[in-house]
Amino acid sequence: MKKASDFIDILVNSYQMDKHSASINLFSAWRSIAGEDISSHAILKDIEDGVLVIEVDHPGWLQLVLLQKKKIISSVHKDFPELNIRDIRVTHERRR
Repeated sequence: MKKASDFIDILVNSYQMDKHSASINLFSAWRSIAGEDISSHAILKDIEDGVLVIEVDHPGWLQLVLLQKKKIISSVHKDFPELNIRDIRVTHERRR
C-alpha cells in the first residue's frame, strides 16, 4: 500500500513537468504572442516568479512593449494559464 506522501510527490512532479513544458512552449510561441513587430525587437529572456523578463534592443521598443503589457499578459493567460503570469519586466540591452 502506498503512502499519501507518495501520491503527493507524484502530483507535485506532474505539476512541475506541466509547468516546465508550458514554459518551453511559451518561448516557442513568443513571436505569435508578442506579434511580428515587437518580437523582432523584444526577446523573451526568462520567467521569474510569474514575471516575464523581456529584453529589447532600443528604448522605444521598451515603451511599446509596456503599452502592449495587458494584451501580452492576457494572451499568455489564455494559452498558458498554469504559468500564472502576473507582470512583465522589460530591460534594454545596448548592442554594439
